[in-house]
Amino acid sequence: MNPKFTLEDMHEEVKFPLYLPRKFATRSYDSHSNSLLLRSLITNRNQTRVDILFQGVTEIRLRSFMDCITINMIPFDHPSVDEFFNIQDKGSGCVFSVAGIKFDTGYVIAKELYISEDTLSDHDPITINSEELRGYVLRSGHYIAPQ
Repeated sequence: MNPKFTLEDMHEEVKFPLYLPRKFATRSYDSHSNSLLLRSLITNRNQTRVDILFQGVTEIRLRSFMDCITINMIPFDHPSVDEFFNIQDKGSGCVFSVAGIKFDTGYVIAKELYISEDTLSDHDPITINSEELRGYVLRSGHYIAPQ
Protein backbone atom coordinates (compact mmCIF):
# COMPACT_ATOMS: atom_id res chain seq x y z
CA MET A 1 0.00 0.00 0.00
CA ASN A 2 1.26 3.49 -0.84
CA PRO A 3 1.96 5.85 2.04
CA LYS A 4 -0.24 8.92 2.31
CA PHE A 5 1.43 12.14 1.31
CA THR A 6 0.52 15.41 2.96
CA LEU A 7 0.91 18.96 1.75
CA GLU A 8 4.16 19.22 3.73
CA ASP A 9 5.67 16.43 1.58
CA MET A 10 4.86 18.14 -1.68
CA HIS A 11 7.22 20.20 -3.74
CA GLU A 12 6.51 20.19 -7.45
CA GLU A 13 4.78 17.03 -8.66
CA VAL A 14 1.93 15.80 -6.47
CA LYS A 15 2.29 12.26 -5.14
CA PHE A 16 -0.82 10.21 -4.46
CA PRO A 17 -2.70 9.55 -2.30
CA LEU A 18 -2.75 13.12 -1.05
CA TYR A 19 -4.24 13.50 2.43
CA LEU A 20 -5.56 16.94 3.49
CA PRO A 21 -6.99 17.02 7.05
CA ARG A 22 -9.01 20.20 6.52
CA LYS A 23 -12.54 21.25 5.69
CA PHE A 24 -13.04 22.06 2.00
CA ALA A 25 -15.79 23.79 0.06
CA THR A 26 -16.50 23.82 -3.65
CA ARG A 27 -15.54 27.39 -4.41
CA SER A 28 -16.27 27.72 -8.12
CA TYR A 29 -16.77 25.93 -11.40
CA ASP A 30 -16.11 27.70 -14.69
CA SER A 31 -17.73 25.92 -17.63
CA HIS A 32 -15.88 28.14 -20.11
CA SER A 33 -12.43 26.99 -18.95
CA ASN A 34 -13.64 23.63 -17.51
CA SER A 35 -12.01 24.37 -14.16
CA LEU A 36 -13.12 23.45 -10.64
CA LEU A 37 -11.76 25.14 -7.53
CA LEU A 38 -11.94 23.59 -4.05
CA ARG A 39 -10.82 25.82 -1.19
CA SER A 40 -10.10 24.93 2.44
CA LEU A 41 -11.85 26.87 5.16
CA ILE A 42 -9.61 28.97 7.37
CA THR A 43 -10.07 27.96 11.01
CA ASN A 44 -8.31 28.53 14.34
CA ARG A 45 -6.47 25.26 13.75
CA ASN A 46 -5.58 25.95 10.07
CA GLN A 47 -4.61 29.59 9.57
CA THR A 48 -3.54 29.09 5.96
CA ARG A 49 -5.74 28.21 3.00
CA VAL A 50 -5.32 25.43 0.48
CA ASP A 51 -6.65 25.74 -3.06
CA ILE A 52 -7.11 22.69 -5.28
CA LEU A 53 -7.69 23.53 -8.93
CA PHE A 54 -8.78 20.87 -11.42
CA GLN A 55 -8.34 21.84 -15.11
CA GLY A 56 -9.84 20.13 -18.14
CA VAL A 57 -12.79 18.88 -16.08
CA THR A 58 -15.32 16.70 -17.90
CA GLU A 59 -17.26 15.20 -14.97
CA ILE A 60 -17.74 16.00 -11.26
CA ARG A 61 -19.32 14.00 -8.44
CA LEU A 62 -18.55 15.83 -5.20
CA ARG A 63 -20.30 17.27 -2.19
CA SER A 64 -20.33 21.03 -1.66
CA PHE A 65 -18.51 20.65 1.67
CA MET A 66 -16.01 17.92 2.58
CA ASP A 67 -13.89 17.20 5.65
CA CYS A 68 -10.46 15.53 5.85
CA ILE A 69 -10.16 14.60 2.19
CA THR A 70 -7.90 12.13 0.46
CA ILE A 71 -7.31 12.55 -3.25
CA ASN A 72 -6.00 9.69 -5.37
CA MET A 73 -5.29 9.47 -9.09
CA ILE A 74 -6.74 6.45 -10.87
CA PRO A 75 -6.04 5.77 -14.56
CA PHE A 76 -9.09 4.93 -16.69
CA ASP A 77 -7.81 1.41 -17.36
CA HIS A 78 -7.67 0.50 -13.65
CA PRO A 79 -10.25 -2.22 -12.76
CA SER A 80 -11.72 -0.16 -9.89
CA VAL A 81 -12.87 2.60 -12.27
CA ASP A 82 -15.77 0.57 -13.67
CA GLU A 83 -16.45 -1.15 -10.36
CA PHE A 84 -16.73 1.91 -8.10
CA PHE A 85 -17.41 4.92 -10.30
CA ASN A 86 -20.35 5.65 -12.61
CA ILE A 87 -18.33 7.53 -15.21
CA GLN A 88 -20.25 8.75 -18.23
CA ASP A 89 -17.37 9.79 -20.49
CA LYS A 90 -13.88 8.30 -20.39
CA GLY A 91 -12.24 11.00 -22.48
CA SER A 92 -8.75 12.26 -21.84
CA GLY A 93 -7.37 12.82 -18.36
CA CYS A 94 -7.84 10.55 -15.37
CA VAL A 95 -10.08 9.95 -12.38
CA PHE A 96 -9.20 11.88 -9.25
CA SER A 97 -11.05 10.04 -6.50
CA VAL A 98 -12.00 12.23 -3.55
CA ALA A 99 -12.94 10.70 -0.20
CA GLY A 100 -13.54 12.27 3.17
CA ILE A 101 -15.38 11.85 6.43
CA LYS A 102 -18.87 10.51 5.63
CA PHE A 103 -18.07 10.73 1.92
CA ASP A 104 -16.10 8.03 0.10
CA THR A 105 -17.28 7.89 -3.51
CA GLY A 106 -16.58 11.30 -5.01
CA TYR A 107 -14.49 11.96 -8.06
CA VAL A 108 -13.42 14.52 -10.63
CA ILE A 109 -12.43 13.58 -14.15
CA ALA A 110 -9.82 16.09 -15.24
CA LYS A 111 -6.57 16.49 -17.14
CA GLU A 112 -4.67 18.46 -14.49
CA LEU A 113 -4.60 19.10 -10.75
CA TYR A 114 -2.87 22.07 -9.12
CA ILE A 115 -2.63 22.67 -5.40
CA SER A 116 -1.34 25.61 -3.41
CA GLU A 117 -1.12 26.54 0.26
CA ASP A 118 -0.90 30.26 0.94
CA THR A 119 -1.34 32.91 3.62
CA LEU A 120 -4.11 34.91 1.94
CA SER A 121 -7.70 35.27 3.16
CA ASP A 122 -10.75 33.43 1.90
CA HIS A 123 -11.83 36.31 -0.35
CA ASP A 124 -8.47 36.87 -2.06
CA PRO A 125 -7.85 35.50 -5.56
CA ILE A 126 -6.26 32.15 -6.25
CA THR A 127 -2.45 32.07 -6.16
CA ILE A 128 -2.05 29.21 -8.65
CA ASN A 129 -0.36 30.53 -11.81
CA SER A 130 -0.20 34.07 -10.39
CA GLU A 131 3.19 35.75 -10.51
CA GLU A 132 1.90 38.75 -8.50
CA LEU A 133 0.80 36.55 -5.57
CA ARG A 134 3.75 34.14 -5.63
CA GLY A 135 5.20 35.64 -2.42
CA TYR A 136 2.19 34.42 -0.43
CA VAL A 137 2.60 30.78 -1.47
CA LEU A 138 4.02 28.41 1.14
CA ARG A 139 3.86 25.17 -0.90
CA SER A 140 2.50 24.18 -4.27
CA GLY A 141 2.37 21.23 -6.62
CA HIS A 142 0.73 19.86 -9.72
CA TYR A 143 -0.14 16.68 -11.57
CA ILE A 144 -0.77 16.48 -15.30
CA ALA A 145 -2.38 13.26 -16.58
CA PRO A 146 -0.46 11.40 -19.29
CA GLN A 147 -1.94 11.82 -22.77
